[in-house]
Parts: sequence; structure tokens; C-alpha cells
Amino acid sequence: MVEGFYKLESIEAALKVGYLNVLITDDRTAQALIDTYVEERNFRLHRD
Repeated sequence: MVEGFYKLESIEAALKVGYLNVLITDDRTAQALIDTYVEERNFRLHRD
């Protein structure tokens, strides 16, 4: 379990390498994960 400043960073890393198959989190963290995913995806689409 992770909390505080490193929570989002830790969850993102665990998702990217496939360590998680279930994630239970709060609304704010879930929205931050979605926002980060959308930003990264848009960056990759505009870069290519």
C-alpha cells in the first residue's frame, strides 16, 4: 500500500509493468491516472 506524494508514480509504474490486475483507489487518484494516460497518449499521437 502506498500513500502520499509517491502514490500516483508508484501505481503508474506497477500498471506499466503488469504487476496489477485489480486496483482499488480513491476518485482523485483514479482521475489523475486517467489524465496522465490521456496526456501521454496525446503526446505520442502528436509526436509521430
